[in-house]
Amino acid sequence: MKYSSATAQVPLEPLARALEKDPGRAVLLEEFHFARKMKGVWAAVLERQTPVLLVCGPSSSGKTTTARRIAARLGQSGKPSHIISLDDFYKDRDQPLPRWPDGAINYESPQCLDLDLLDSKMKELWQRGRATFPVFDFHRKERRTDMGIEIAWTPDSYLILEGIHALNPMLDGKLGGYDPLRLYISVHSDFVDGDGRVVLGARELRLSRRILRDIRHRASPVTRTLELWGGVLRGEELYIRPYRDYADIHIDTTHGYEPFLYAQTLTQHLQSGGAYGDYRFLVNRMLAAQESFRPRLDSEIVPFDSLLREFL
Repeated sequence: MKYSSATAQVPLEPLARALEKDPGRAVLLEEFHFARKMKGVWAAVLERQTPVLLVCGPSSSGKTTTARRIAARLGQSGKPSHIISLDDFYKDRDQPLPRWPDGAINYESPQCLDLDLLDSKMKELWQRGRATFPVFDFHRKERRTDMGIEIAWTPDSYLILEGIHALNPMLDGKLGGYDPLRLYISVHSDFVDGDGRVVLGARELRLSRRILRDIRHRASPVTRTLELWGGVLRGEELYIRPYRDYADIHIDTTHGYEPFLYAQTLTQHLQSGGAYGDYRFLVNRMLAAQESFRPRLDSEIVPFDSLLREFL
């Protein structure tokens, strides 16, 4: 399915009743719906017969897990594949980085990527059939590690390039002359009450995912995530939105049960995060929204291979 600006609506009340009655069945049904979307991706990959896939989308859309699921499915079909994360080409934080007009570092700009290094590694891969790709340490050092990952490529294998800039034309000359299959991954559904009012918007669901992911996987507090969020949204308008219509396939990664899964933990983190200052209105809105998501679900109900595991 191609991208459409129209956001889907998830009726909150019947979903809550289904989760109350039989949470296990309701969760599996949502996972089944998403698995059906992914089947369409497998079919498109095989039909396109191109060894290069580009996986793009805004922050916390589920790009990483989607890329891994595609790679796993290709592997099950006997087709070797490799994932190249554009995040691993971020410049070290002690290097000159682009800035917003107010002087803050613009972490969303493609100029934060070491494009010369990316170009040289891709050329080496296409010419020699193998290259050692960098690994960026977001968790502790905010710089590339001393260790790299060697990737070997043959004409019967697949390359999956994943990142917020994966649809940017800057990659056009780095794809070995292949016409890639372009995937756009996003959260594209609002949760609405019985009167059609939005209780939790798609953007707020992404913020919920990012808060939980940043705390667990990057040791980053809620306040830091909120400080960066405005820049994240500006960056999406500048660097992602202009290219999303060029995607061959758009995947909405919303799982209907996920706000019920996040509500308890998210509420605890938001309530213990401090004064918040300029972000208090947003925090209050998100806290109020959590009251609508009952019953509260435990993470044990989430299948081990669910995309939502990326945020837990």
